[in-house]
Amino acid sequence: MDYPTARLTLHQLTISEARRVVNGCPDDRDLWATDYPLADELAPLRSLVERGFEQADPQPFTLYQIRETATGEAIGGTGFFGLPDTHGVVTLGYGLVPSARGKGYATEAVIGMLKIAQTGGALIVAADTSIDNDASVNVLRKTGFVEVDRTDKEIFFRIALGARPIIAISCSAKFFESAKNLARDLVARGLEVRTPDFGPADFGQAVSATEKQRLTLEYLEKVRTADVLYVIDVDGYAGISVGIEVGFAFALGKRIIMSEQPREAALVAMADEVVSTDHLIERYPVGLA
Repeated sequence: MDYPTARLTLHQLTISEARRVVNGCPDDRDLWATDYPLADELAPLRSLVERGFEQADPQPFTLYQIRETATGEAIGGTGFFGLPDTHGVVTLGYGLVPSARGKGYATEAVIGMLKIAQTGGALIVAADTSIDNDASVNVLRKTGFVEVDRTDKEIFFRIALGARPIIAISCSAKFFESAKNLARDLVARGLEVRTPDFGPADFGQAVSATEKQRLTLEYLEKVRTADVLYVIDVDGYAGISVGIEVGFAFALGKRIIMSEQPREAALVAMADEVVSTDHLIERYPVGLA
């Protein structure tokens, strides 16, 4: 069975196809990139051959060949290491041959595999990569995976499928336009977004102390009912009001993400990670909700 993405085809491998890859012996039906297969694919493919399905495995939690749709060439592999466990967790692996790297294909393939996992009923997808593999770390973070553990050699990631987090956006009034644009893009991807009241700033209104108190309390309630506080701090600038909001979110145990490395040491200590607005948007692909 084939699962198309924008530029790729995720082809569910049969035993015969897997055997040809393991043996390095393509026939007339195979079209491989010159540096295919990837060495890391061979051990999982041998296990697939040993399982003994001659046709494509009847369930989606199996191994796939990554094909470039425009050329039809096999350029890598991806797949799941077994069925979801009793908690709905399944582990994903992926890799591309060197000639196919640097084109965004890995990100595209992982997004496609997340959709397959969700359709198949998985609740959580796990993945890991070596600590020095910056490209793979970036792919996982861009596609929404969150680091859950690490050793001196590996980093372990997970992503929950299904419900998306409620995100509250915090920023200085000077960055309100960026906040509006980000909120629009996140809503378009199916997220619920909480923002400050942009009205007074839009109309250039002076705000009284009483009105400022009201606006602050209203926004803190939005933070309280959100899952994540995302702070737009261009060039590391946050401001006093944002500092209050971050401290409030930290006290409630909310996840705090900054768009840039903050200047203030207190904000550095409370932030869980730094993720640019573009990468935050990429974490929530259209259609994966």
